Amino acid sequence: MSSHIRTPPLQQTVRTKEEKEVLEHFAGVFALLNPQTFKEVFTQTIDFVVERIYRNYALQIMANSFLANNVTSPIFATILVEYLLERMHEMGVNMERSNLYLKLFKLVFGSVSLFAAENEQMLKPHLHSIVNKSMDLAKSAKEPYNYFLLLRALFRSIGGGSHDLLYQEFLPLLPNLLQGLNGLQSGLHKQHMKDLFVELCLTVPVRLSSLLPYLPMLMDPLVSALNGSQTLVSQGLRTLELCVDNLQPDFLYEHIQPVRAELMQALWRTLRNPSDQIAHVAFRVLGKFGGGNRKMMVEPQTLEYVPSSEQTSGALLGSGDSLSLVSSSSSLPLEPNPGPCIVIHFPEHKQHIRLPVRKVIETAFNALKSSNTEPGFYRKQCWEVLKCYLVASLQVADEKETMLKLLSHPTFREGPIPPISGPSYKCADSQARSVHQMAVTGMFVAAAIKELRQSVLPTMVALVRHYTMVAIVQQAGPFPTSAKQSKLSGMDPLVLIDSLSVIMGHEEKELCKPGHLAMVLVLDTATNILGSKERACRLPLMEYLADRMCNLCYERAWYAKLGGCIAIKFLFERMDLR
Repeated sequence: MSSHIRTPPLQQTVRTKEEKEVLEHFAGVFALLNPQTFKEVFTQTIDFVVERIYRNYALQIMANSFLANNVTSPIFATILVEYLLERMHEMGVNMERSNLYLKLFKLVFGSVSLFAAENEQMLKPHLHSIVNKSMDLAKSAKEPYNYFLLLRALFRSIGGGSHDLLYQEFLPLLPNLLQGLNGLQSGLHKQHMKDLFVELCLTVPVRLSSLLPYLPMLMDPLVSALNGSQTLVSQGLRTLELCVDNLQPDFLYEHIQPVRAELMQALWRTLRNPSDQIAHVAFRVLGKFGGGNRKMMVEPQTLEYVPSSEQTSGALLGSGDSLSLVSSSSSLPLEPNPGPCIVIHFPEHKQHIRLPVRKVIETAFNALKSSNTEPGFYRKQCWEVLKCYLVASLQVADEKETMLKLLSHPTFREGPIPPISGPSYKCADSQARSVHQMAVTGMFVAAAIKELRQSVLPTMVALVRHYTMVAIVQQAGPFPTSAKQSKLSGMDPLVLIDSLSVIMGHEEKELCKPGHLAMVLVLDTATNILGSKERACRLPLMEYLADRMCNLCYERAWYAKLGGCIAIKFLFERMDLR
């Protein structure tokens, strides 16, 4: 087949034992060659060999065979690692290629354990290039995750304590590498990335004695590990126990001081770990601290503050088949701070039943955000919950003709648009507003899920237009309330903008797409009612939108800054600049 014809890779696996044996025997033919001949053959054809493995993954058996043979292993490993180093830049762009290159790198690293004497010499001259290129390319790559997976594979392969030659080669890399990884793990990233950075900090392949000058850099990752997943907790306990066993108590306590409260609280918390083995190790480490484990407990426990609202939240009334919205000023005998509730009345009983919906909305919202939620039924039900809550919260008692007559009033197109004096009105019931904002944000999340998109978009378009029209009627037209903000009540339309701000600043940038669509709908709706884009952009609503999006650029997280820049780009391109 000619080289210019592109065909999709065939992810085949070995189907039978006979096929595996045939491939091993075929590889054995090359293993019988003179080493110089073998080197000459594969130096010329390594590009073809890797391409064939990409097309038919079963051929990886041949690479395994070459690396498992003590004669061909250092030769083929050298050829392969040089080939991969030249193409490392592709690991941040092409995901299919990067997965293959990562597996081939792992084969090379694994061969170091098989034939340490020969393959340590093979890997030694390339160690600096692998580490430095991984860190440098990750800074600008579209998909940096694979570069850190490569470092993890390297650290795990040579971190067993038996590769002193490589450890010595690693020492000059240690300061910059630890500084870079420590900076990354202390930043704001997706959780799986942060976990990977913490693991890399704790598994740097050098002797403990070489790490002593850099011990302060390991303290923050150590605390993060003890507060992380089960795998990280185990790794953190191993590292901490190694330090306790091998370092003088005074020296260790001196370096623990900056994080002693978080470290000891995490260690005591680990005693209640669901895994008995982890809990036993934590108990053993606490015992090795001796009395120090209590002397360091001088800071108060970290308590989670739960805000309490003094005002009564709104409720949804249910009687038979009907639902209606009850405002905060309702005379219902609700206790303070129940949050939004579904209130059910039974005719034969004086007492009603209140079902707080905050947890329901929060659970549905979190399930939609989570990639672990089962596609299909559960995601659909989560969206139905949010949709029913949002629709039930609307007040749509006005007749269509009345609304059309109001919105076609000439003052919308010709009258003044007064600025708001003082702060914009926001719903005084912070609990109800928080839940409502969560539901609107969940609607945008649902719109970004492919399987739900068709059912979500009509509701999303209608609700965004509804909130925008409410804001327009309050801020322009025959009855503007710009100077009467204190007299407004109920849910404010700015909750839409606050939800948009959350979506645009989210770490999952796919959510920017429904956010972008919502901003288009807001601008188009305002333009249609007010007659021109220039008048639409003079609304206080648009000023608030611009303010919230600009605020994203001052957030610490890079993905929030990126979301802010995307939103500002939209405002600059689509809005009237006069």
